Amino acid sequence: MALGRNVKLVRELRGFTQKELSDRTEGVVSQAALSALESRDSKRSVFLKELAKALCVPTATLLKT
Repeated sequence: MALGRNVKLVRELRGFTQKELSDRTEGVVSQAALSALESRDSKRSVFLKELAKALCVPTATLLKT
């Protein structure tokens, strides 16, 4: 798995919509950016730290393959 897929998996396990996760980043990551990250299943993102914090997981969790 790459970053986008891991973000989606953890987001869904937490029961968050993309909009709710975006809100938890205090607007740093827009819903559109989150959607693009998840759909293209990127291996990296400038938003890694913000997403990990909002999902309450270590960054390593989101980077696992």
